[in-house]
Amino acid sequence: MLNLIGNAIKFTQGGTIRVAVRPSGGDRLRFTVSDTGIGISESARDRLFEAFTQADASISRRFGGTGLGLVICRKLVELMGGHIGVDSVPSQGSTFWFEIACPVGDVARTVGVRVAPIIDVGPLSILLAEDNVVNQKVAVGLLSRWGHDVTIAADGRLAVEAARARRFDVVLMDMQMPGMDGLEATRAIRRLGGEAGRVPIVAMTANAMPGDDERCFAAGMDGYVRKPIVPRELDAALARHARRSADGALAHPAPAPKGLFDRTFPDTLVKEIGVDTLADLIRMYVVDTAERVERVCIACARGDADAGRLAAHDVKSTSATFGLNALARHAEAIEHALRDGNAAEADSLAVTLRGRTAEALKAIGGYAAGL
Repeated sequence: MLNLIGNAIKFTQGGTIRVAVRPSGGDRLRFTVSDTGIGISESARDRLFEAFTQADASISRRFGGTGLGLVICRKLVELMGGHIGVDSVPSQGSTFWFEIACPVGDVARTVGVRVAPIIDVGPLSILLAEDNVVNQKVAVGLLSRWGHDVTIAADGRLAVEAARARRFDVVLMDMQMPGMDGLEATRAIRRLGGEAGRVPIVAMTANAMPGDDERCFAAGMDGYVRKPIVPRELDAALARHARRSADGALAHPAPAPKGLFDRTFPDTLVKEIGVDTLADLIRMYVVDTAERVERVCIACARGDADAGRLAAHDVKSTSATFGLNALARHAEAIEHALRDGNAAEADSLAVTLRGRTAEALKAIGGYAAGL
């Protein structure tokens, strides 16, 4: 759906885009994305879902892209036992659609949810970066009741100074603070290096907007919890991320960061389309991604938010398809920063994008070489 909607936006310079989901008989649903864009000729429609085919070479020059996304869409739909197609009139618009089976769950079987008890993680040394006095008192009240020692920093700058001055088991970092916000403070702490720079950092956010988790991870955070604080969610976050107990013994080590490369989907895809086709897809992805990353970096440097956001979105979606999770999250963080008008954050993330891309392409290249 993301790819089809992204294409509709890309090829519709003015007009309307509609997205719909409707029953299609039995347990099947029909998803449609309709636009009033450039449309597709009848001769081109028959080849549109084939590898590396576009309706017109000039489209690539005008709008960018390789046609890879529609190939992947077809494979995904087929893997789910469905089918995909398009209806279009040149110069009037297109409707892309797919149908898949979506069995309705038996609500009657849901008899209740067991609430997990508060987890005893042992006394922790916690740095709380929070500027709101009421929120400070709520958090300190809960954490103290659970036996933790809490140090308060009223803004991001003070949080960095505190992290530099002493060792903490975990930092709870408010996202929105005056002066230096939580993301900037996190990046500053990571630059401290050594033990101080490795402290687990958990964001606390009242926004809970799509993309917040990607922005947190890209800045160097280990996780996030929502505000207002839900006690069991906060406690579970401490259990996942707290580094050491007060006596110095390893208590709850932070989980390994989400992998650079998850080969689950490529392994599935190779069984469906074969080694040669997948290798061709990966080669096309490598070239396409290198070009798009350059486009992101140039757009961020020039302050061209629209061009940067579209290129970052494409890097995100195709990278996630090939299991390159770290690169996908990094690109999504840039996309959301540009969407939110935070050019400085986007530019900062773009500075490290080339290095992250080199790591990802090396990983997928090694995978392809072993096919």
